[in-house]
Amino acid sequence: MSRRCQVPNECPVRSQRKHNLTIVGIEHLNREGYKMLNLNEIERLLIEHGASDRHEVSNSIRYYLPKENQYIYLNKQAGNRHSGLVLHPRFTINRDTLVGIEGVHSSGKFNHKSSYLKFPKRYNSGKDKIHYGIPFGFDSENAFTQFINILKTIFPHYTSSARTQVQTRLRRLAKCYASKEV
Repeated sequence: MSRRCQVPNECPVRSQRKHNLTIVGIEHLNREGYKMLNLNEIERLLIEHGASDRHEVSNSIRYYLPKENQYIYLNKQAGNRHSGLVLHPRFTINRDTLVGIEGVHSSGKFNHKSSYLKFPKRYNSGKDKIHYGIPFGFDSENAFTQFINILKTIFPHYTSSARTQVQTRLRRLAKCYASKEV
């Protein structure tokens, strides 16, 4: 049995939109009515997976994953949408793989915020370009862990430009083929 939270000022959940108060505490539900991880749980799991370099602004929290060499953002305005974790747009080609993990969802194609300073810009609906990334949400800790483990295996990494990464990969392939011919 659940009801809407009627005490927004005392509510421990940062986004007070559309969450339910239950007898055992606060449980976040997505639009389909399934439980999903809230931002505090995602943040805790990120720290457990080695995230560092926390930088918080009004709309987002930036973390750096040193093993994956990636900057990621937590969308503080996610509410009940699957957009709590935001990845660099380079992972657009891997979106289907990541959403294919059971319990991983995405609320839309891109999430736009001026606070995503480590991500590129594009035109959204205004006159100026704005930073953007790919949003993801999770139903369970297991889904989040699988997501991070697959993220570790995906190339390219964030450290340099896409062109530099492609050139480096081509050099490695050329060396590999040269050594096989000899």
